[in-house]
Amino acid sequence: MTVGARVGARIKALRRRRRLKQDDLAELIDRSVETISSVERGKSLPGYVTLERLSQALNVPVAEFFDPPERRPVSANRAGLLARLLDAANALSDPLLRAAVDQIEALERNQ
Repeated sequence: MTVGARVGARIKALRRRRRLKQDDLAELIDRSVETISSVERGKSLPGYVTLERLSQALNVPVAEFFDPPERRPVSANRAGLLARLLDAANALSDPLLRAAVDQIEALERNQ
């Protein structure tokens, strides 16, 4: 998966998590819906100014859009799911996060 596809999947997951439509996000960052669509599909990588605006609109640091490459290829679907999982986990209190980790580890053991 290309950097653009990973960044796009992450932005899309964060936008959806915040229940924003593409046109809502486009308006927030003063860009076109076509720009948002192109970024989310991995067709274009946003410039620094756009990344900064996305960062502010989605309330995450710019680094959040870039996850380190993994040892194995990651599909766009998996990247989006991982992004949603991380975003949801960041919103949990420590006790709830511990419970979520315990549940995920139980799922892993029962695979």
